[in-house]
Amino acid sequence: MTTPRFRTFDDFQAHLDALGMFHMDLGLGRMERALARLGLDAPFCASVQVVGTNAKGSTSTLLAAVLTAQARPSMRKRIDCPTWPCRTT
Repeated sequence: MTTPRFRTFDDFQAHLDALGMFHMDLGLGRMERALARLGLDAPFCASVQVVGTNAKGSTSTLLAAVLTAQARPSMRKRIDCPTWPCRTT
């Protein structure tokens, strides 16, 4: 009879943690480094990406309205919010 590799759940969990495959890094560091290596760390225009499961349309519309209301008159015509994607041109 073989002995089990993990005697307890804590042993199993420690093994999974040691693999480093299940760690969630919620920071933007990796994306910032990738953009810098690609020479894209200074965007040529301001933009907003609204993501998620629900309320993207209403969030994008509200954001466009706030930006339009607060923008200088010369910038108002540059705020664009089509259904998909919402972008500042």
